Amino acid sequence: MTISDEQIAAYVDDELDEAARGAITFAALTDPALTDRIAAERALRQRLRTHFAAALEEPVPDEWIARVRRDTGPADAAVIDLA
Repeated sequence: MTISDEQIAAYVDDELDEAARGAITFAALTDPALTDRIAAERALRQRLRTHFAAALEEPVPDEWIARVRRDTGPADAAVIDLA
């Protein structure tokens, strides 16, 4: 079974359905290289959480909030179905 980097990321992020998750778990039991790839992805997630933890505590600048509110348009704007 070939498992892509995207599938490993989804596995680590718990974004797979039960069948796909089970298949990767089973494959990892017999493939040390896959186990290492999963461990590396988990380690990356932890490094990113640690590195950016302080930024998540910072308040959103008022200018950003104002820009988002200004650029969203009126609440009663028409929605056009492009289908």
